[in-house]
Amino acid sequence: MPYSALYAFGDSLSDAGNVSVLTRLTGQAPVSPPYFKQAYPGGTGTVFSNGPVAVQSLSGQLGLGLLAPSLLGGTDYAYGGAETGDTPQNSGDLRQPLLSLPFQLKQFEAVGLFGNSPAKDALYTLSIGGNDILSILADTSLSVAQQARDVAAAVANESAAVLRLAADGARNLLVFSVPDLGRIPEVTFGLADGSDRPNAATNVRASALAASYNNQLAVALSALPFKVPWRHQVFLGWAGLRGAVPIVLATVPVRTGVPGGTRVLDTVFVLVVVYTLVQAPTLPWVGRRLGVVEDLGATDLEVESAPLDEMRADLLQVEVREGSHLHGVYVDELRLPAGAALTLVVRGGQSTVPGPDTRLQRGDSLLVIATTDSRRAAEERLRAVSRDGKLARWYAVPVVTRASSVPWLESESVSSAEPP
Repeated sequence: MPYSALYAFGDSLSDAGNVSVLTRLTGQAPVSPPYFKQAYPGGTGTVFSNGPVAVQSLSGQLGLGLLAPSLLGGTDYAYGGAETGDTPQNSGDLRQPLLSLPFQLKQFEAVGLFGNSPAKDALYTLSIGGNDILSILADTSLSVAQQARDVAAAVANESAAVLRLAADGARNLLVFSVPDLGRIPEVTFGLADGSDRPNAATNVRASALAASYNNQLAVALSALPFKVPWRHQVFLGWAGLRGAVPIVLATVPVRTGVPGGTRVLDTVFVLVVVYTLVQAPTLPWVGRRLGVVEDLGATDLEVESAPLDEMRADLLQVEVREGSHLHGVYVDELRLPAGAALTLVVRGGQSTVPGPDTRLQRGDSLLVIATTDSRRAAEERLRAVSRDGKLARWYAVPVVTRASSVPWLESESVSSAEPP
């Protein structure tokens, strides 16, 4: 598909010279040499690279010409050092309002106010998030939970920017992931955390934060069309992609013969295993903190039903949870309705067939067989005992009796009974 223009947003990886133009009067940064200086129709701009940045090369390959910085009349709105927006980590940084992604979007939107509306068939690129992570690394006092909070906030900012661009008319968006920050000189030489010396642990932490950011961003962007609430997006992003999906995707470079494809596959495989072992146990805690999982009360029961069609019966599975009054109750004291029976107790991985004097314990799994007609009464009885104990009253539970047991009845009848 041919594009009419390219609009770039982000940080130094996409800055075509805006920072150099902005700081020209106060001491130009970045300095050339060693950084690359490019001549534009409106002046010169220096980029944070030894040659054109990636989006400039992309613009040339698409036949759109030289991508110029917005401060010189171009369509590159990226600024070196920019972050995604306000996060708990950068709340006191006075530079961010002048460089951040929201500022870039305001500058872009201001163009439309003067009758020069961006074309809908243009390509929009977004490359940001690295500086947010570097700010987290710079504060060595942050706990793991605080780091996770800041990463989630940055991802939410970038997701909001994508929605904002779409509202402005963008239809073709190219969102770049954060590179492996554990391999950039600012981290490997100890500049990011102020130690000024190499530290393997810091390199690993930077790589892990970048991978976490990319996981959360991928999930958040995938959820945008479905209008998933932000709390659920954060939870999905924290969980990330697990199991076979990323491993299968990582086999694509190997199959297509991309140089280094085997290394990519090996790295992805190791990361999936490590993140599954380390991060998976935190999911219940994160879910509770975000309020996206239901914290069932201690006396609630989980009841699952598997219909046994040919026998017109149901199989009920009951878990005796912490705090349930089923704990300590003898099987004979359950007083299940006619047509229902406790058939199996699973305790500590061992299955036993209970007798009337079998005493239930918390942590037990119970298998109850009930006819279709008695299933509801059996569930109500089990819930009542779980809430109130073995002396729970049994109100209006249907009990089926036959004429043979009640001489004055000629056919089946339904009566109500309560346990003594």
